[in-house]
Amino acid sequence: MKKTIYKYFFYEFVIYFTITLFALAAIVWTIQ
Repeated sequence: MKKTIYKYFFYEFVIYFTITLFALAAIVWTIQ
C-alpha cells in the first residue's frame, strides 16, 4: 500500500514537473 502511494505521488510529480518545464520554455521563447 505504501509503495502504491509513493508511486502515485511520483507520477503526479513528473506530470507537474513536465508542465512547469513547458511553461518556462514558453515564457523564455516568448521573451526572446
